Amino acid sequence: MRVIFSEPEDISTNKVIEWLIYYRKEFLRYNGPSVDFKEFSLNESTISVILNESYNKFQIIHENKQLTNNNIEAVWFRRPYKGTKDFPSQFQEKICELDNEEIESVLRFHYKNFKELLSDLFSKKIALGSYNTTSLNKPLVLLLAQKCGLEVPRTIITNSYDKLKEFYLANNNKIICKALYENVLTSSKVNRISYVEYTKLIEDIEIIPKEFEISLFQECIVKEFEIRVVFLAEKFFSNVHFQSIKQTNSN
Repeated sequence: MRVIFSEPEDISTNKVIEWLIYYRKEFLRYNGPSVDFKEFSLNESTISVILNESYNKFQIIHENKQLTNNNIEAVWFRRPYKGTKDFPSQFQEKICELDNEEIESVLRFHYKNFKELLSDLFSKKIALGSYNTTSLNKPLVLLLAQKCGLEVPRTIITNSYDKLKEFYLANNNKIICKALYENVLTSSKVNRISYVEYTKLIEDIEIIPKEFEISLFQECIVKEFEIRVVFLAEKFFSNVHFQSIKQTNSN
């Protein structure tokens, strides 16, 4: 059994699953509490974990399928869901002096620790990625790259228009704005349109409002191509992306 922790509609996960199906490999995919993909869910499972000196055993039973120490061959932490809605608590009536919302708040911390334990037990198998490090901190990665002697683009993280304008003028009136976190897909409840954060080319500083939240800006580097490298099983795998930054309509 292969276990994949991902998210709904992730293209990379879908491609890997196509190959698993082609080779007739058994797998379970977990997306968190998703209404779109119910392949595997924790809140509908029976879970037991036994910890002792000689053997740490876990068992998860979901729709007559069992996950145990013995039948899991490999785990892929593609984009593991870290929330605690996997273990919903339903209180039909007041059960103590605390409000039910307060009880649920306390239980979320309990579930958080328990889920981290499950993830650690999964990691004892052949594991690709990590529950703890799949979402990187971009500014910290830039600092680490500098410590390793790599050149990084000139960068400013600010909510000051004046500081941003100084940075803009010092970089030939052409900078880019990138997300501080992962690209997040959001949907508007008004017009039902989905929005996603992309790298934005800024050639006119006047389009920036005088007040804005903490944001990351970098010098614009015109590239012929981009090389992305993955280190896996003591080997480097590289691929080339031919993609340029395009000016988008600011209106």
